[in-house]
Amino acid sequence: EPRDAAIAQIRQRIEQQVNKYMPFIRINKINLNSEDSYTGDSNILSIKIIYDVPSINLQASVVLKGEGDN
Repeated sequence: EPRDAAIAQIRQRIEQQVNKYMPFIRINKINLNSEDSYTGDSNILSIKIIYDVPSINLQASVVLKGEGDN
């Protein structure tokens, strides 16, 4: 399915960019969720990256979410 292929590409690209620009971060999990069940718009995607920084014993996450034009 094209959507699954796109999600796999997004995950891969995030991992490549982190490895290149922030090699001190270790990604534990990348969640990509379509927001269509909440907004009715299947073109909105939220991304949650769960990561840690072993050198300072930090575990955290970041959420990236598209906002509507309302």
